[in-house]
Amino acid sequence: TGNSVLIDRYAQLTALRVGVSPDAMRAEFKKAPRTRPQRQWEEDSFDNAEPQEPEIPRPSAKEFWLLKILLINEEAVLKFAPYINLEWLTHPDVRQITELVLKAYKDDNWRGPAPLLSELENPRAQSLASEALAERRDIPNPVTQVGDSLLELRNEFIERQLAELGLALNQPDLSDDKVNEILRLQLDWKKMKKEPLIPPPQD
Repeated sequence: TGNSVLIDRYAQLTALRVGVSPDAMRAEFKKAPRTRPQRQWEEDSFDNAEPQEPEIPRPSAKEFWLLKILLINEEAVLKFAPYINLEWLTHPDVRQITELVLKAYKDDNWRGPAPLLSELENPRAQSLASEALAERRDIPNPVTQVGDSLLELRNEFIERQLAELGLALNQPDLSDDKVNEILRLQLDWKKMKKEPLIPPPQD
């Protein structure tokens, strides 16, 4: 314990148990190596430990396949790039890689997926992009798959927004103006959910 009062008390109790004088037992206790209390050791270890990044789970199959197609199918990117909202993507690495892909196409600087890997500073994102490129499996109707996946991801994002608005609406002491604002936003999101991903051409 490092507590001298407790050490002396246990020296006396031990001396009584083994039948020797307390002074003799105190002398033996003093010979024993002193160790730090366990609690102090744990605190010091925690303080000195290097901070670790929180573990991030793998992306969903939907986001992974979307990423894979965007990396290898130029037609899909060109068709949907103007309509992709990065907020729809929940996985940070998928979002980061997709952002770089879209930026390269927007800047007319797309040179294929290989140079993209060198732009990724995050090793985890590099590994994910390499994994997506390494699996050489035929993807039927890639453009259609991208459209379907993006529509689902958009609608899931809208559902999350509606859930947050529902929680906000249940807060006590909301003013009438705030309630009306939340209800208006809910209607806007619900309307957006019914709209197609790509707006129809204007006449």
